[in-house]
Amino acid sequence: MVDPRIEILSPRILVGMRMDMTRDRDRTSDLWRSFGPRIRTITGRVTDGTVALRHYRAAKDVFDPEAVFERWAGVEVSGHQEVPQGLETCRIAGGLYAVFQH
Repeated sequence: MVDPRIEILSPRILVGMRMDMTRDRDRTSDLWRSFGPRIRTITGRVTDGTVALRHYRAAKDVFDPEAVFERWAGVEVSGHQEVPQGLETCRIAGGLYAVFQH
């Protein structure tokens, strides 16, 4: 596993797709298989890169492989353009983040 770099990020807007999953019931490949063909329909992209994001609803002190989290597959966009049907917007607050490059 690659060590993360810690960064202070400005607020970001993603357009993409999300799925609820757990570590034991991982559906990441399903998510990216669904999202990949849709990337070209998104206007206002900031970079050619993609963003994978996990959002845990509740922080826990103990690792729980059954904890449900929301996984996003998306791209960063510059603003409030029209979102293609079947995709969603995710607003990421600015702040201190661990960034894992892979």
